[in-house]
Amino acid sequence: IKECDWSSDVCSSDLPGPGRWRKTMISEFKGDLIQWLRGFYYLAKSENMSAALHKINRTQSALAYQIRSLEKEFGTKLFKINAGRRCLTDDGRVLLEKTEKIFRVIAKMKSDISVLPKADSGEIRIVAIYTVLQYFLAEKARPFSKLFPEVKFCIFAEASMDKMLDMVKNEVCDLAILAIETVPSEFLRIPLFRTDVSLITPRTGPYAVTGDPVLEEIARLPCIYTLDNASIQIFLDEEFAKYGLKINRAHLISHYEGAKAYVRKGYGVTFLDTFACSENDYNNYNIVSMNSCFPKRTMSAVLKRKRFQPSYLEVFLDFISSEYVKENAESLP
Repeated sequence: IKECDWSSDVCSSDLPGPGRWRKTMISEFKGDLIQWLRGFYYLAKSENMSAALHKINRTQSALAYQIRSLEKEFGTKLFKINAGRRCLTDDGRVLLEKTEKIFRVIAKMKSDISVLPKADSGEIRIVAIYTVLQYFLAEKARPFSKLFPEVKFCIFAEASMDKMLDMVKNEVCDLAILAIETVPSEFLRIPLFRTDVSLITPRTGPYAVTGDPVLEEIARLPCIYTLDNASIQIFLDEEFAKYGLKINRAHLISHYEGAKAYVRKGYGVTFLDTFACSENDYNNYNIVSMNSCFPKRTMSAVLKRKRFQPSYLEVFLDFISSEYVKENAESLP
């Protein structure tokens, strides 16, 4: 066993070459290279300063400093402006590829060395409306579980917006996923995706609707609606009220699949978020977009404000909100 002089030598018996020892020089980098690379990574991925700032929680001047420092360190330009977006140069693309490898190595080191509980293990408790569970969360949870198999999910289905917020407030759940634009100060809201609202009608009969929707006519049709405090019902009441109209509430059904079944049998019409309309629905019903009448709804994750959140929960929120950040980069604060 040879004794290493850690000030100058590295034992290299497992490296190619004739000698058992090699003089190794590791150049010193100025500043915090890892944080510079983190800022560079998010700017490169989003191609937008605002979107990158949203992810790294830094000021614009701090991120600009990180990019300038990297360009000075490597002696090259990493970005160019193209149609208002920050696109990578050839050297920038090389650095991005290397940066992704570096962070994978760091993640592996943390996993191999840390004696603390793994960041990728734990249970995430989620409450959401039925449509989100079936058409959004199921699609997101599958690839996330492949990446982080030690993270388990505990899922609750709930239609009432008030009950969902209470479950988060009382820490029955870690987060709720629902359509909500503002939350009380004790909560944190993270936008996930936007959706249109569609009118679902029978294909034939007196309640069939085709073509451009006319709110006055729709308001007279018997509506199959969900709970009064369901987020879509609150949204619809507010939007119809803007035109001095009220929905003709004919039947109460607590589940959206039941509402669709009643529509098919000719009892009336209903409204659904468009993301929850399947291919079969388009074959079985008339589905009329309400885009010309109503704004999009924003589905958001709502959490209780805490000083610390489990790392696996932060990773999951990053995972399910990434598409929203990319698609809405220009409008992010």
